[in-house]
Amino acid sequence: MQSCGAQVSSDIDAALMAFSEWKDQGRLGMPAIYVSETHKRTMTCFVAKKVRADALELLKAPVVPGMGQVKIVHPEANPAAVHPLAESGWYVPDPPPEVQEEDSAAQEWEEYVHPETGASWWWNSRTEEALLSPPPGWTQRA
Repeated sequence: MQSCGAQVSSDIDAALMAFSEWKDQGRLGMPAIYVSETHKRTMTCFVAKKVRADALELLKAPVVPGMGQVKIVHPEANPAAVHPLAESGWYVPDPPPEVQEEDSAAQEWEEYVHPETGASWWWNSRTEEALLSPPPGWTQRA
């Protein structure tokens, strides 16, 4: 079997541990569908936090720093009634440190604005990364 890169078992173990921890914390930030037994309907939402072992706080929109208050869909939802929403590209990891440190990296980013909330996010088509805050070196463009 050929090597697939510089990944070692400790890297894989760390990634699996981080994923397991994220799941244990309630899958924070995950777009979801909440099936309400009380209201007999489904609602799209985002997991905000784990309130207790048996309850998740669900929000109408993802938490974006500086965006202000977000409407709560359910303050203490039963995790069994919360299901992942198949939404392409919702997980946005932090960019690698080498991209954060490059002065010229800011030139590769494009700013987008959410049509309903007005919140900005940035996309780098070369690296296919997204950020919820301005990239290092970003200056307001006219």
